[in-house]
Amino acid sequence: MRGALALIGPDTLVLSLQNGLGHEDVLADIVGRERVLAGKTYVGGVLRGPGHIEAGVTGKATYIGELDGRLTPRVQAIAEAFNTARLLTTVSDNIVGTMWDKLLVNVATGAITGITRLTYGRLYAEPLLKATALAAISEAMAAARAAGIALSISEPDEAWTLAAEGLSPTFKTSMLQSLEKGSVTEIDFINGSVVRWGNGSACRRPSTRRLWHASRALSARWPMSGTMRSTIRTARRRRHERLKGLSGARGDLGEGHSVAHPLFRGRARHDHV
Repeated sequence: MRGALALIGPDTLVLSLQNGLGHEDVLADIVGRERVLAGKTYVGGVLRGPGHIEAGVTGKATYIGELDGRLTPRVQAIAEAFNTARLLTTVSDNIVGTMWDKLLVNVATGAITGITRLTYGRLYAEPLLKATALAAISEAMAAARAAGIALSISEPDEAWTLAAEGLSPTFKTSMLQSLEKGSVTEIDFINGSVVRWGNGSACRRPSTRRLWHASRALSARWPMSGTMRSTIRTARRRRHERLKGLSGARGDLGEGHSVAHPLFRGRARHDHV
């Protein structure tokens, strides 16, 4: 993104549809939060070459929104442009919850298919793998609720079913595609973010943590991505700023008092469906 700053004009907006959590903070740190919109897409695809993306499915939904939930003319205009291009897009007034909804889908299938090298058809034919997926989804839902996130998905089975809707049995997740190409995956932003989020330690998310570590082991030759390091630095700084403001307003945080952001409790260590 820093290499594209010359493209940013007075009215330029920046929107990421990348899976996982934390990308918006990274972008805000580079271009300013006032320029950043958030979004998630359920459209799958395969990168065939520079500027050539082959859509894997049709009719899948894309959601975009302002980080504060406002329904503004600028986000409506982008949705209209996407819809004109036949990318079915809805403006969300709860884009953070929408991002978590999509995270549940990625948690359900991404790491498991990457580890097992299974396509969707073979994955959904294995009851033991479904049980593992449902356990990981449950842990992610618990983390979201602990953070006060409003989800539209109420049961783990909903995310498991949603993940496969409209997809061919031969479909491969981008986690699997990335591993097959030897590319860096989004695992730190998906399972890794669930492990670090919430009110408890990482050991409270055992299934998600195991999937995260197993996925990282498969790509052990890659260090933590620069984007992930930037995410951690940004979130820590903003947490510190919020705590300073709270201390000044309420006077209830004494000198030397520190509170660890839930994102970084435990060990600090990417996936379109």
